[in-house]
Amino acid sequence: MKPSVPGMMMNRGRLYINKRARVEWHFTVLFYSNRKKRKEIEDNMVIIYESKTGFTKKYADMLAAKTGIKAFFVKEISKIDKSEEIIFLGWIKVGKIQGLEKVRDYNIKAVCATGTARKAEPSVETVIARNNIENVPFFYLRGGCLPLKELKGMDKIMLYMFVNILKLRRDKDEETVESINIIENGFDGVREENLGPVLEWLKTYRG
Repeated sequence: MKPSVPGMMMNRGRLYINKRARVEWHFTVLFYSNRKKRKEIEDNMVIIYESKTGFTKKYADMLAAKTGIKAFFVKEISKIDKSEEIIFLGWIKVGKIQGLEKVRDYNIKAVCATGTARKAEPSVETVIARNNIENVPFFYLRGGCLPLKELKGMDKIMLYMFVNILKLRRDKDEETVESINIIENGFDGVREENLGPVLEWLKTYRG
């Protein structure tokens, strides 16, 4: 329903709108205009995610619930029009964001990457460079991993070898001990507050 102009008065056939009413009307129009803009962005933006063990999916679902933006698994990309704006979420493997190449031809507006470390590995700069995402906002989200015994195939073999190498180190720092524990026992670092920077960016982007 369109807002009506408050403070209208008729006097001898003339229409008057007092100063306070004009100010109220101005802000009302701005409110409806901004709300319409946010709705248009929501309707024209989707979340696309790649998830192997479910931790990245958790973030995608959280982000969808908080923003009202629909989330799609990357295998559903054919449902998405290339004009739609995308927030992409994927997990990091050797510095590469998994699933990102599948959406290269789409309108990517932001990229989020998950990993088990406290910070992006090898580094934020390296991840950005390896994935050629210098021109879009990048966010690192601490995710998680399954216990080593629950993994299968090459992932299990590689991590088994890696954790044994870590155990052979004589001087193990806190980070090394934490890595061994995470690999062997699994870890879930998914937290709603980790999405804070993403939500702040989206708030600014929406205007």
